[in-house]
Amino acid sequence: AWESAYRAITGANAPVAYFRPPAGAVSKRSMALMNQLGYKTLMWGAAYKDWDPSAQPTQQAAMTLLRHYTTSGDIILLHGVSQTSSDVLGGYIDEYRSKGFAFSLP
Repeated sequence: AWESAYRAITGANAPVAYFRPPAGAVSKRSMALMNQLGYKTLMWGAAYKDWDPSAQPTQQAAMTLLRHYTTSGDIILLHGVSQTSSDVLGGYIDEYRSKGFAFSLP
């Protein structure tokens, strides 16, 4: 059902082959099921506590954490409910592009 919703919202026709476990919670059973369904499970390499709208870090604190944890090849996890993440995202991308990083889907 979520694949249908994803396609309806994005207009994408390609198969959705990736799965990010909510809250990073995985088990042998969930991993086996995702593999059986043809999904590749992806985790993230850099994240900070931005999922709680009532407890947002400052922009400076967010950038400090992102700079500390970002390495080549990482998946950066930012949550859509985070005003801080929304506020720093453009500058973060610009900063890392100037360092030679590229941003893309897996």
